[in-house]
Amino acid sequence: MANAEGRYININPAPCQMLGYAKDELLGLTLLDVLDPSEAARLDETRREMSDLQIHRSEWLFNRKDGSVFVGELVGGQLPDGNLQSIVRDVSERLEREALERTLRQEAAHRTKNVLAVVQTILR
Repeated sequence: MANAEGRYININPAPCQMLGYAKDELLGLTLLDVLDPSEAARLDETRREMSDLQIHRSEWLFNRKDGSVFVGELVGGQLPDGNLQSIVRDVSERLEREALERTLRQEAAHRTKNVLAVVQTILR
Protein backbone atom coordinates (compact mmCIF):
# COMPACT_ATOMS: atom_id res chain seq x y z
CA MET A 1 0.00 0.00 0.00
CA ALA A 2 1.21 3.49 -0.86
CA ASN A 3 0.00 6.92 0.10
CA ALA A 4 -1.35 9.39 -2.46
CA GLU A 5 2.21 10.52 -3.27
CA GLY A 6 3.18 6.92 -4.05
CA ARG A 7 5.34 6.36 -0.95
CA TYR A 8 5.05 2.83 0.45
CA ILE A 9 3.36 2.85 3.85
CA ASN A 10 2.62 -0.85 4.24
CA ILE A 11 4.11 -3.81 2.43
CA ASN A 12 4.00 -7.60 2.68
CA PRO A 13 6.93 -10.01 2.22
CA ALA A 14 6.23 -10.89 -1.45
CA PRO A 15 7.38 -7.60 -3.01
CA CYS A 16 10.36 -7.53 -0.66
CA GLN A 17 11.46 -10.89 -2.04
CA MET A 18 10.62 -9.97 -5.64
CA LEU A 19 12.55 -6.68 -5.50
CA GLY A 20 15.37 -7.83 -3.20
CA TYR A 21 14.77 -5.27 -0.45
CA ALA A 22 14.16 -5.68 3.26
CA LYS A 23 10.75 -4.43 4.39
CA ASP A 24 12.23 -1.45 6.22
CA GLU A 25 14.16 -0.50 3.05
CA LEU A 26 11.03 -0.50 0.88
CA LEU A 27 8.97 1.46 3.38
CA GLY A 28 9.65 5.05 2.56
CA LEU A 29 10.56 4.37 -1.07
CA THR A 30 8.15 5.26 -3.84
CA LEU A 31 7.01 3.31 -6.86
CA LEU A 32 9.24 5.59 -8.91
CA ASP A 33 12.23 4.34 -6.88
CA VAL A 34 11.64 0.72 -7.98
CA LEU A 35 10.42 1.35 -11.53
CA ASP A 36 12.82 1.41 -14.41
CA PRO A 37 13.59 5.06 -15.29
CA SER A 38 12.04 4.53 -18.72
CA GLU A 39 8.66 4.14 -17.01
CA ALA A 40 8.64 7.52 -15.23
CA ALA A 41 6.65 9.29 -17.94
CA ARG A 42 3.77 6.80 -17.65
CA LEU A 43 3.46 7.06 -13.89
CA ASP A 44 1.62 10.39 -13.58
CA GLU A 45 -0.90 9.39 -16.23
CA THR A 46 -1.53 6.07 -14.49
CA ARG A 47 -2.02 7.77 -11.13
CA ARG A 48 -4.65 10.02 -12.69
CA GLU A 49 -6.39 7.00 -14.17
CA MET A 50 -6.33 5.23 -10.80
CA SER A 51 -8.09 8.13 -9.09
CA ASP A 52 -11.44 6.89 -10.43
CA LEU A 53 -11.54 4.15 -7.73
CA GLN A 54 -11.52 1.46 -10.44
CA ILE A 55 -9.07 -1.42 -10.66
CA HIS A 56 -6.35 -0.98 -13.27
CA ARG A 57 -3.99 -3.57 -14.78
CA SER A 58 -0.79 -2.79 -16.64
CA GLU A 59 2.74 -4.07 -17.20
CA TRP A 60 5.78 -2.16 -15.98
CA LEU A 61 9.55 -2.57 -15.96
CA PHE A 62 10.80 -2.85 -12.38
CA ASN A 63 14.38 -2.62 -11.12
CA ARG A 64 15.48 -4.98 -8.38
CA LYS A 65 17.91 -3.81 -5.72
CA ASP A 66 20.68 -5.77 -7.48
CA GLY A 67 20.04 -3.81 -10.69
CA SER A 68 18.31 -6.59 -12.62
CA VAL A 69 15.09 -5.72 -14.42
CA PHE A 70 11.84 -7.66 -14.66
CA VAL A 71 8.42 -7.10 -16.17
CA GLY A 72 5.76 -6.89 -13.51
CA GLU A 73 2.02 -6.89 -13.94
CA LEU A 74 0.58 -4.31 -11.58
CA VAL A 75 -3.06 -4.62 -10.58
CA GLY A 76 -4.38 -1.95 -8.29
CA GLY A 77 -6.34 1.16 -7.66
CA GLN A 78 -6.98 4.04 -5.37
CA LEU A 79 -8.86 3.41 -2.14
CA PRO A 80 -11.55 5.82 -0.90
CA ASP A 81 -9.05 7.23 1.63
CA GLY A 82 -6.70 8.24 -1.21
CA ASN A 83 -4.12 5.52 -0.59
CA LEU A 84 -3.11 3.19 -3.42
CA GLN A 85 -3.43 -0.58 -3.10
CA SER A 86 -1.67 -2.79 -5.63
CA ILE A 87 -0.37 -6.26 -6.33
CA VAL A 88 2.62 -6.91 -8.58
CA ARG A 89 3.60 -10.23 -10.08
CA ASP A 90 6.65 -11.01 -12.16
CA VAL A 91 5.44 -11.93 -15.65
CA SER A 92 8.88 -12.06 -17.32
CA GLU A 93 8.82 -15.84 -17.82
CA ARG A 94 5.29 -15.77 -19.25
CA LEU A 95 6.29 -13.06 -21.74
CA GLU A 96 9.41 -15.02 -22.73
CA ARG A 97 7.28 -18.15 -23.33
CA GLU A 98 4.80 -16.15 -25.41
CA ALA A 99 7.62 -14.67 -27.51
CA LEU A 100 9.12 -18.14 -28.06
CA GLU A 101 5.71 -19.50 -29.04
CA ARG A 102 5.25 -16.67 -31.59
CA THR A 103 8.70 -17.38 -33.03
CA LEU A 104 7.98 -21.11 -33.31
CA ARG A 105 4.61 -20.48 -34.96
CA GLN A 106 6.21 -18.13 -37.48
CA GLU A 107 8.94 -20.67 -38.22
CA ALA A 108 6.36 -23.45 -38.66
CA ALA A 109 4.29 -21.26 -41.00
CA HIS A 110 7.41 -20.38 -43.01
CA ARG A 111 8.45 -24.02 -43.35
CA THR A 112 4.92 -25.04 -44.33
CA LYS A 113 4.90 -22.42 -47.10
CA ASN A 114 8.29 -23.66 -48.32
CA VAL A 115 7.09 -27.27 -48.45
CA LEU A 116 3.94 -26.24 -50.30
CA ALA A 117 6.01 -24.27 -52.81
CA VAL A 118 8.23 -27.31 -53.45
CA VAL A 119 5.18 -29.59 -53.87
CA GLN A 120 3.58 -27.13 -56.29
CA THR A 121 6.80 -26.95 -58.31
CA ILE A 122 7.01 -30.76 -58.49
CA LEU A 123 3.37 -31.06 -59.57
CA ARG A 124 3.86 -28.63 -62.49
